[in-house]
Amino acid sequence: MIKLIVSIILSLFLTLSVYPFDVKTGIKESPLDPFSNVKARELSAQEMKNIKGGETIFRVNAERTKITVFYVNERNGREFKQGEFAISNVVPKKETPYAMTMPGRDGEPQLYFPENFPSGTYDITGIARGKDPVLFGGISIITNATQQVTTYTKVGNKWKENKNPQWDYGYLIHAGGGNYLSPTHGCIRTTDSSLAGMVRCVETEYALTQNLGRQPKVRIVVPSPIRFFKARK
Repeated sequence: MIKLIVSIILSLFLTLSVYPFDVKTGIKESPLDPFSNVKARELSAQEMKNIKGGETIFRVNAERTKITVFYVNERNGREFKQGEFAISNVVPKKETPYAMTMPGRDGEPQLYFPENFPSGTYDITGIARGKDPVLFGGISIITNATQQVTTYTKVGNKWKENKNPQWDYGYLIHAGGGNYLSPTHGCIRTTDSSLAGMVRCVETEYALTQNLGRQPKVRIVVPSPIRFFKARK
């Protein structure tokens, strides 16, 4: 009997250690990465028979408020809509350079004014887990998007524009920030639930390509942003 009681107490202790509860509400806290158990949708035998190849496309609208994900069948070009997700791509406007570039192997980071996610078509190359849960929401979708940006050096009390632009990398799709409308340094920000849906789309593509024995094809298509100007008086 004593062994049984000790066993029950030990079991409860281990459970609380892994999944802590909020003392005030008694509600189980969510894990650091809320998408760690997100699985790809299983494809039916008929779907596998009909789809011989293709790719998944993340299509951003011109207003940069929405991403629509499609699976494009290579056989007939037919698009299967997988989901539609709210996003933002807001960059702070400041008077002096305030962020560092991410040049990869192309040089040392330099101060610059961050710009919106670059326009064009890019590959989605993977999913990164363990990112800062406050800034990124614990997970990010990685792209190979890049663009040239103007960098600056401070000379005395003034900022001097450097002669050569620098390639800037590290453009992601992520959540975090407390609000999906919060500004970023060029990344696309979305809600936790929308990010979970997009991750599911990427993982579905990975599952499909494993079954078909080919490389995954996931791309993001980003048009030039619509800019609003004040009318001249």
